[in-house]
Amino acid sequence: MREMAPKIPKEWQKLHWPLGISHPIRPLNRFDLSHWIFFTKDSIYFQDQLSTATPLGNTTSLDAKDIDNVLEGAETFLRRSTFNHFENLKFSYGFKRFTPTRGMEYLLDYKDNVSGKILRIEGLRPLLGFIEIVPVPFTTESKRLILILTLTTNNKNQAVGFFKYWSETWNDHRRNTTNLIIVLPSPLLTPAEMEQITDIIKEFNSRDRMKVSYTVVKLDRMKDMMVEVVEKLGKLSLITSSSLLLLLEPNIRLKDDFLNRVRLNTISGSQIFSPIPFLQFHPNISEFKEIDEAVEINKNNGYFNTKDFRILSFYYADFLSLEKLGHMVSSQQLSLIQLFLRTSLTIFRATEPNLQLRSSYEDVKESDLHIAYSDDSLIGSRAQIAKILHSTGVL
Repeated sequence: MREMAPKIPKEWQKLHWPLGISHPIRPLNRFDLSHWIFFTKDSIYFQDQLSTATPLGNTTSLDAKDIDNVLEGAETFLRRSTFNHFENLKFSYGFKRFTPTRGMEYLLDYKDNVSGKILRIEGLRPLLGFIEIVPVPFTTESKRLILILTLTTNNKNQAVGFFKYWSETWNDHRRNTTNLIIVLPSPLLTPAEMEQITDIIKEFNSRDRMKVSYTVVKLDRMKDMMVEVVEKLGKLSLITSSSLLLLLEPNIRLKDDFLNRVRLNTISGSQIFSPIPFLQFHPNISEFKEIDEAVEINKNNGYFNTKDFRILSFYYADFLSLEKLGHMVSSQQLSLIQLFLRTSLTIFRATEPNLQLRSSYEDVKESDLHIAYSDDSLIGSRAQIAKILHSTGVL
C-alpha cells in the first residue's frame, strides 16, 4: 500500500486495507453506525441490547467457532512474522463488527509479556469467500407470443364477440409481438360451421386490418383435444421448438400487461404458466350488464376460478419433451396440465386480474339456478341467487 499510494490519482480516495475490498462507508448519522462487539476468549459482550456478557463455553455456537477460527488464523500469522517473539505474546481481547460492504472486521490485541506493549492485528472476513455464478433463466417481454384459439360447436357462438373484442384492442404493439391462430378442428365442426367462421375471420381481417390466420386440423379423437391440436400444429410447421404458446378461450378478455406476464413467467425447460382467470358472473344475475367489457374485480361481479386450467402457456420444446419421456404413450384422454404434472417442470399458478372470462351461459332460466354452486362454474353470488329466487316466488 505504501508503494501504491504515491501512484494513485489525487481525485481518488485514499487506499484502504485490504486492497480490492470496498472501503468503509461513512455513516450519515448515529443510526447508521455499525457498533463494535467486544470479546475475549471466554465471553462476548454487548452482543445485543438485551445481553451484557455471553459465555463462549458452548463450542457449538457460531460465535465461538467464529472467534476460534479468527484467533487460529492470527496466531498462524504471528508465528510467521514475529519468529521467536511469538511465545511472549498472549491474546488479551478483541473487537468485531459486520459491515454490509466489507464483511466481518476484527481487531485483535495481543500483549507482549516481556515489554508490556500491545500488538494490534486487523483482520477481515470478506462478504463473499468465493464468486459463485448462479444460473438464472432468461426471459424477455419482446418474445413473440403465439395465441391458439380452438373453436368447437360448443363455443363457436362466442367467436363473433371475441373477434369484435380483438379488433377493438388491436394495435401495432400486438401486431409485432403476437400471432393469433384460429384452429378449426374436424370433425368437431361441421363444414357449414367452418365456412361460417372463416367468413367472419375474413370480414374482420379486411375491415380492421387484423392479422389473424386460421387452419383446419383433422383430429383422430384418440387423445385430449388440445394435446392433439398442438401436435397437429407442430406437424404442419406452424410452430417451432422455440415457439411460446398460449392457449385461449373465445370468452376471454385480456390486457397487454397479462401477455407480458405470460412471457416473463414461462421459462423454457423449467416452468409453465397457468394463470387463474377471473370468471364473470352472468349479466342476467350480476349487477354488471356490459358483457363485452372487463368488469371491476369484486365479489359481486365474479370470482377467481382456481379449477380452470384451460388458459395455459408453455414452450413447444417442453411439449416435445413429453414424447421423449414416454408420457404421450399412455396419455389417452389426459389433459395438457395432467401431462405436464408428470414431468419435473414447475407449474406456476397465480390469480390474474387482467385475465377475465365471460360467463359461458347464453341465457339463464329459473330451472338452471341449481347449477349456481356446482363444482365447475358459478353464475352468481349467493345473495344474487337468493334475490332472484325470492322475486320469482321460489323462496
